[in-house]
Amino acid sequence: MRVLNDVVSASSHWNQGAWWNKKQRPEWSDMEYCLRNWFNIKWLSGDHILDQGIHNIDVATWFMGELPERAVGFGGRARRLTGDIFDFFSVDYYYPKNKRMLHTARQIDDCDGNISEQIMGTKGIAKLHGGAMKIVDWEDNTLWEYDYESKPVKNPYVQEHIHLIESIRLNKKINQAEDLAMSTLVAILGRESAYTGKSINWGEIMASKLRYGPEVYEMGPLADYHEGVVPIPGKDPAAPM
Repeated sequence: MRVLNDVVSASSHWNQGAWWNKKQRPEWSDMEYCLRNWFNIKWLSGDHILDQGIHNIDVATWFMGELPERAVGFGGRARRLTGDIFDFFSVDYYYPKNKRMLHTARQIDDCDGNISEQIMGTKGIAKLHGGAMKIVDWEDNTLWEYDYESKPVKNPYVQEHIHLIESIRLNKKINQAEDLAMSTLVAILGRESAYTGKSINWGEIMASKLRYGPEVYEMGPLADYHEGVVPIPGKDPAAPM
């Protein structure tokens, strides 16, 4: 962070091809179908900006060191085959002192892929992409780069479980609940701005009583779920704040 000096803006992205889909079968109730196709169902996955894009948002939020004041989002559905979520998002987050963070998320086949974060500081830029970590100055000269040859990194999916087991067996408590909750709310703020087409501020999302999904969790029909029906920004807001 000292190499970057003051962070002034960031961008984060999870853009990939289409994910899996399950079509409803006659023998499945609405609830069973939603559970089997959970990734494409808004009230279960939170949409892919919450399921996948949130990881990049979490990294950018950590670097920014503060929460956004508001968000203006764009999004829509172009080619998804099932469910009720969007195919793409683009969210502009506004922070104090004119700082900004852009997040994009897309799941459409045959489009450019990008899973990365870029953090812009007054003295340098952190580029995080495909496991590579480096900091360059504004002339693209390398100021720092992680040396994977001399300091190999363990598989992060294995390492996180090592930390989990050690926290239980060795009483090494890990409490990231507040940070995780805040990053989740940043992603929700962006999603709802894209769903509604409105600028939504942090106070509104914190006070919101928004809720998706059934009131009672039981197998059977779901009156509030309609296959393929998604929010229409500017016309059909998903739900009131």
